[in-house]
Amino acid sequence: VPVVLLLADLSTEKVYFICLTDYIEKIILPKNLLSTHTSTITIYIPVDNTLTSLGAITHLAFLARRSKLMGAFNKFNYQLSELQYSDSEEMILRFISVVKSYDFWTAKPQWPALGSVYNELLEVESFYLTTPGKRKSIIDNNRFFKACYENSEHSDEFDFSDKIVNAVYFKGKTQPLWHRLCHLGTLYEEICKEWFLPTYFWEEGPFGRKFDD
Repeated sequence: VPVVLLLADLSTEKVYFICLTDYIEKIILPKNLLSTHTSTITIYIPVDNTLTSLGAITHLAFLARRSKLMGAFNKFNYQLSELQYSDSEEMILRFISVVKSYDFWTAKPQWPALGSVYNELLEVESFYLTTPGKRKSIIDNNRFFKACYENSEHSDEFDFSDKIVNAVYFKGKTQPLWHRLCHLGTLYEEICKEWFLPTYFWEEGPFGRKFDD
């Protein structure tokens, strides 16, 4: 649960903020500040972290959705584990319905990675809801899927059956999608938790301050 510190400067009438939960994890603990013999720890808040700054309210709303995101990351890993044992269409569509039900996909703030994966999710759902004939057309008209078929254990079979079509799509698209869903959790830990912190990653790094844009 993210805990946010708000600091009101009465002289300038500005309110500054910082996520203490992430500050402790990303700054205090790595620097081993809690083991020193000091009775106080200084918290540094970037001067741009004001409630009137571009993207600030959006970021606070993003923090408020953390519990939903963490729950979703756990759900994705569970689903991927199940998909290692079955490529059942019914199970895949049920998993997709569960994943689509989360409200953070289209609600602001829009983390670009969420939008990208969500579009892939809709694409996979569309495949499993279409007719067998259209599925074959999708496989046949895509170089990547044709390569997957040619390298599969079914490549010597003359009958390009519905079962083979589904198996090729599952290996080439469905499973990789769930790996990307699970990877969202890694990205969140490595990138999102450092947004608006006084760290090199946010201040000077390759993704520094770009969330405001």
